[in-house]
Amino acid sequence: MRSHDRGTAAVEFALIMPLLVLLIFAIVDLGRMLNAQIVLTEAAREGARATALGNDPQTHIDAALGGMAATAAIVDCTDPTGDASVTLTHAFTFLLLGDAGVTLTGHAAMACLH
Repeated sequence: MRSHDRGTAAVEFALIMPLLVLLIFAIVDLGRMLNAQIVLTEAAREGARATALGNDPQTHIDAALGGMAATAAIVDCTDPTGDASVTLTHAFTFLLLGDAGVTLTGHAAMACLH
């Protein structure tokens, strides 16, 4: 009876292993995307804060992004009673899907203080 079950574990392993690897890569990709979203939001907040205080927002945004490429749309404090706002967009690509990805957006606004 035992001789009939000799290769069962190897076959089960060969069937289940690709699914487990796919699941692990999907979890890693989602973690990378969440991290990129958090970095974008933090960089937008730093840029809006710098703009509201009358400083150069681009240097604060670049420092907060840490080398991640993003496109910035900055609204200055032309109206002292208005808000300074920064919107950052980043094209995120997944490891598993190659060129396929999503566009992430981070936005922040702060009251003008100067």
